[in-house]
Amino acid sequence: MGNETTNLTTLVGNAIANDTVFNWNKQWTGGFRLAAETRKVRMLKVTVVLLADDDGTHATGEVTPGGKVVPVTPWLRNPAIHTKSGESYIDDLISLTNKQLFASGANFLLDRVNANYIFEKSTVVNNLTFTAGGNDAVAFIEKKRKEIGGEAWRDSVLLLFPWGKFGDATRSLPEGQGFSGSNWPFVKLAVWGYNRDRFVDGELVAG
Repeated sequence: MGNETTNLTTLVGNAIANDTVFNWNKQWTGGFRLAAETRKVRMLKVTVVLLADDDGTHATGEVTPGGKVVPVTPWLRNPAIHTKSGESYIDDLISLTNKQLFASGANFLLDRVNANYIFEKSTVVNNLTFTAGGNDAVAFIEKKRKEIGGEAWRDSVLLLFPWGKFGDATRSLPEGQGFSGSNWPFVKLAVWGYNRDRFVDGELVAG
């Protein structure tokens, strides 16, 4: 594919909500592309939905006293690894996705810097697994779109982090499976990062 000469961290780090189109120069040093290539990249909005049961248990997120929604420790944030404010496994996953999209020549990236975090209580959706709950999650999303006019939920890449069902009936641990489908308007991602760190393309990711 050649060597990428653009600093992706700078490109994504400078993302601004009102200026979502970026140019980069990609210098190909191998194959049959030898000249510099200019592309336009669209930054896609990201909405991260952190969930809990109706009674607040089995939560993947929480709301701080200041009203900020954050992922829970240790399942989605490891203080030993994520030493800066706002860092989490979710941030790691989006960064890895962007690097893979960039290398593939895609004309879009996920706007990690301006990702919108939302906390919702729904036992039904929080039990989402690959084999059950997909239609419930779709209905839940559609309801939210109607309630708020769709701004955050419709024009955005939806990343859902439910606790899921794992192991015994008490759901003592979150399940670590991620998936999506062509008929589902969301990507379900793994919650269990604690003590299950893995590396993909040299990048640390959860689950």
